[in-house]
Amino acid sequence: MKAQAERSVPSHPTPSRGPLTGLRVIELADEQAEYCGLTLAGLGADVVKVEPPGGSPTRRIGPFYQDREDRERSLFFWQYNRGKRSIVLDLRRPEDRDRFRALVATADVLLESTPRGELDGYGLSASSLMQQCPTLIVARMSPFGDHGPWADFKGSDLVHLALGGVMMNCGYDPAPGGKYDLPPIAPQMWHAFHIAGEQLAVAIIAALLFRWRTGRGQQLSCAIHEAVAKSTEVDLMSWVMRRVLVLRQTCRHARETVSPHPSIVHTKDGRWVMANLGTRPGESAALVGLLERYGMAAGLDAEQGVVAHGSRFVPGTAPTTGKRDHAMEAVQRFVRAFTYENVPWREAQEAGMLWAPLRKPHENAMDPHWLARQSCTDVEHPELGRSFRYATSKWLATGTSWSVGRRAPLLNEDAAAVALPRGRDLPVIDASARAPVGEERSPHGKLFPLHNIRILDFTWFLASAGGTRFLSAFGAESIKVELKSHPDTRMAAMAPVGGRAARDRATGPLPGVTDPDMGGQFNNKNPGKRGVSLNVRHPKGLEIARRLVAMSDVVAEGFSPGVLDSWGLGYDALRVIKPDIVYVQQSGMGAKGTYGRFRTVGP
Repeated sequence: MKAQAERSVPSHPTPSRGPLTGLRVIELADEQAEYCGLTLAGLGADVVKVEPPGGSPTRRIGPFYQDREDRERSLFFWQYNRGKRSIVLDLRRPEDRDRFRALVATADVLLESTPRGELDGYGLSASSLMQQCPTLIVARMSPFGDHGPWADFKGSDLVHLALGGVMMNCGYDPAPGGKYDLPPIAPQMWHAFHIAGEQLAVAIIAALLFRWRTGRGQQLSCAIHEAVAKSTEVDLMSWVMRRVLVLRQTCRHARETVSPHPSIVHTKDGRWVMANLGTRPGESAALVGLLERYGMAAGLDAEQGVVAHGSRFVPGTAPTTGKRDHAMEAVQRFVRAFTYENVPWREAQEAGMLWAPLRKPHENAMDPHWLARQSCTDVEHPELGRSFRYATSKWLATGTSWSVGRRAPLLNEDAAAVALPRGRDLPVIDASARAPVGEERSPHGKLFPLHNIRILDFTWFLASAGGTRFLSAFGAESIKVELKSHPDTRMAAMAPVGGRAARDRATGPLPGVTDPDMGGQFNNKNPGKRGVSLNVRHPKGLEIARRLVAMSDVVAEGFSPGVLDSWGLGYDALRVIKPDIVYVQQSGMGAKGTYGRFRTVGP
């Protein structure tokens, strides 16, 4: 969030339809679930925030605008409650509990993160509300779940990041000799609630889709600790598979051993740039070419940064050799010759290398690329006579849009409006909805919300393959496409030599197998999917791919923009094959904007 001075950007246009437009969410939540509510509002839902007398506790979280502590000036509350409406109800009073029940009766979703047992004590338990409204979806966020030995434990953002394992992966390299002389570092503040909020939002959308075809509401529960503990990248599966600990590294992925050199380099004026060696064939020659253009390639040749052909590595995980050490030293000398503003990182990107400046948040808020993508938008605060820049849209789409919404509500601002009768212009439950008959069930006896949905899945590695993993878990049939000569990243967190029996006996790290079908990280991101090896560059392979498109509901991919177009499978071509196809593309910087072809990776 930033008041505008240096560069203006148009305020958001009149919002068009979002994926959840027409749906109402009643939010009874603190900081644990406000991000989830913000996400649902961004998707177009009418989110009505129920606050106690005096306002939500999150209105008292600083910092405050102009350092004046006031319930209407909390920057935290502004950020996480944009696009919502506010009504004050005192649930200790019977008449307000009746008003709450009436409000819930107008809603599709109740999102709550109240203390365990509090709503039950008011006679507002999920079961009683769903008895009143059978199509209601009750989504609950709690620190450790409502069952089990930790159910009454208290949590916080820092507690979840520490206990969940994320914090142990973040920080600085150890001192020479391998001993850490600095403690782990938490990532951005409120990170745990973002992780859990995204997962609960996805579950709510799945429940809405299930309700659309069945007419049934349901209860959902997300434990923040569980969500965070399952989102720690490679270390979770390294431990599960081989009892291996991973080690944190400065601005690099945690791994089993610490690589000898960092992936960030300081400029002559003390700023930092991420400047990696090549991770694909041909990139070492590109690096030499870049340094030669500036007369700084003396003593460096293209063989000194090479990794094994066909390998895929991310910063901090590539094999270490003396030659690569020498190449990295050359990169460090090169970057140190420039000031931050003049480092030719864009030239490096154009040559296919993973280079990027380490920016301060406000620098991204003014970047033309993110403004073009509406990732940041100016939102008016009429009572203050000015606008502020917010992080808003998460994606762009042809049929729906991200709803920026108005600034966060003033306390009780919408009490009269939210009590008015609601109208819907589109149904939220299919007229032919019925109880499922003969559908496959999970091992727990539950039905799948995405039954009979098929995905042609060109995703890979962590982020995009992880996205379709959620859809597969919800019952979609995902057909994962790989090229035999260029498979997905399979060689990480490998299964142990000796199998499960060896892991059960282990008291220390175990060696891993080399079978590419036994990578723990790959299997963690692709369970439940079908697999096919297909060379779409061959005419016969392309014809098979087109036939699969005709049989699918979704095509998902995680390549750089333009790759599927080059295969003859871009969105326009897909629509010719199947007009109602949903095409989902995830790339590092997005297809629209100035950075579309730039290569990216987590760090």
